[in-house]
Amino acid sequence: MNTKEAIEILKRHNEWRKGADTQQEHPVKVGDAIDLAISRIYYLADLLEEGIAHLENLEWQQNMVETYGNFVMNAQSMVYEVKDNAPNLID
Repeated sequence: MNTKEAIEILKRHNEWRKGADTQQEHPVKVGDAIDLAISRIYYLADLLEEGIAHLENLEWQQNMVETYGNFVMNAQSMVYEVKDNAPNLID
């Protein structure tokens, strides 16, 4: 299961839980989706903490254009990693 599939399972499960006329998701699939979502949240939090620490430690004399470019590149990399390539930290 990838992140996108986990999100879809959780969305369908939540709709069903709120009374939508849909089929209940299998409890094991819901549990697996929850585990994956939790692992992605922890991974994202770690990446953001690293990014914040990096920004806090920047030398003020550095070229701000270079800093901005690096920040954007790192942010794009974080988004890519979280979407489907983050390790499953639950395993």
